[in-house]
Amino acid sequence: MQRLTIAGAMLLASTAANAVPYTLPTSPDQPYSQLQTADGISQLCATWVDDGACDVDPGEYRLVRYDTDWTGISEQIFVGEESEQPFLISASEICDISDEGTVITVDEQSTAQCTATCPAGTVAIATTCNLSDVLANTASLAEIGNGSCTWRVADAEFYFAGATCAREDLFD
Repeated sequence: MQRLTIAGAMLLASTAANAVPYTLPTSPDQPYSQLQTADGISQLCATWVDDGACDVDPGEYRLVRYDTDWTGISEQIFVGEESEQPFLISASEICDISDEGTVITVDEQSTAQCTATCPAGTVAIATTCNLSDVLANTASLAEIGNGSCTWRVADAEFYFAGATCAREDLFD
């Protein structure tokens, strides 16, 4: 029993020795962030938990940065080694029908627009659109592209736009 305890303690000590401190990025525009497992299933640390303390093993993770409205942008990152910007980054936006500019009425036709903005140095290569209460309203998708979604007959409460963004240099 004593050998098993010592072996277990040595294993824990060797695992902890590989952990590296990671500072979660924040800015005035994006004051919150969290680090997740690479698949995005588990939160490992966040700026709102334990003052953002974060020690993780070197490897690939998903970083999600949030603006003051809690709109998130996620990207795959590597911790513990130098690496270039990831090939793909996800951006998303949730638009509330009560937000100024979400719904526009022209010739008695209401339209709603919601746009996910790709970070600098990237371009949108795919766009996803969705809305709340899909079966309970008559909104229809009119235009989609470049991270932007436009619906006719704007009667949903929330609209969602998502963009998959790729580094611009991949298209040179």
